[in-house]
Amino acid sequence: MAAQVFPAIPPHVGSSQTKKYRMLESDLGDGYVQAAGDGLNATMETLPLVWNEEDLDDINTIKAFLNSHGPLGTPFLFTPAGETQQLYRCKAGWTFQWSGPDSGTFTASFERWFGSTP
Repeated sequence: MAAQVFPAIPPHVGSSQTKKYRMLESDLGDGYVQAAGDGLNATMETLPLVWNEEDLDDINTIKAFLNSHGPLGTPFLFTPAGETQQLYRCKAGWTFQWSGPDSGTFTASFERWFGSTP
């Protein structure tokens, strides 16, 4: 089965991107160190995303999509701003805070997925 595409509701402009590198290092003495990437995909990417003042219809669309993927950690396709579409998971859950009767702020953290799709 092909991965589903995240709904076309762009996050707030202030959202960010974090990359961490997994490295193996061996101290050889006398100031020499041997280093190598830890695994085939040693760059881990996290996208802490925010949807500010979104209307409830858009928020409910995002909630339904993530709830259908979250419990099993099912990956989905997402396109970060200025980048190509890649696989992500939302394994940490999400948060919603009402800012009015028909709007609110929604936050979720997406993690880059390198495995296969179910």
